[in-house]
Amino acid sequence: MNTQFTVTEEERQKIWKAYFKDGIEGELETFPRKEKRKFIILQAIVQRFASGKTYSEMEVNEVLKSIYDDFATIRRYLIDYGFLERSKDGAAYWVKQKMNHEMGLYDGPFQSIKSGRKTVEVRLFDEKRRKLKIGDTIIFTKIPGGETLTVEIIEITVYPSFRKMYENIPAADFDASDSSIDEMVENTYEIYTPENEKKWGTVAIRIKLLGE
Repeated sequence: MNTQFTVTEEERQKIWKAYFKDGIEGELETFPRKEKRKFIILQAIVQRFASGKTYSEMEVNEVLKSIYDDFATIRRYLIDYGFLERSKDGAAYWVKQKMNHEMGLYDGPFQSIKSGRKTVEVRLFDEKRRKLKIGDTIIFTKIPGGETLTVEIIEITVYPSFRKMYENIPAADFDASDSSIDEMVENTYEIYTPENEKKWGTVAIRIKLLGE
């Protein structure tokens, strides 16, 4: 089951509004057929469950019955898409914990994120970055120095190249308002090679600073 979807906050809110006429605390009008829309709907539904709490199957069903008549289908997709986990005997359910990721940053971008000027981090979309999901946290460590800061991932967008990324996202989001697109691409190639860019593609990680 593919659970890697690129979802913007605008897109998420639009889908929630379309399927939850009374807001995401209300009932679900219908369960979509398209996989990406299912994923977005399940993001709302899993919020009805408390993190760290263990539920019986009956308790899970009671929560889901208040949302949608075919609660068994919703329960199955919550498991298939990795929002809930359950014991081997099916007797216990719990919310799957979000992942923490660690990345290094040089002083310049580290300070830009710390000050709130930089809200999008740029990486190759390699195997490590393909594990990122919206809601996960990243702990950035300043190199050198060891100072850390923690952010939450609020949006993940994949692009075939850094140039395409910089053409679609305002330079201010990278704290690069004074740079042209050519300059931004050239600076990025000082870190990542064009060969690896072609091999992996690129990912823009929109983040929210935590603990401030």
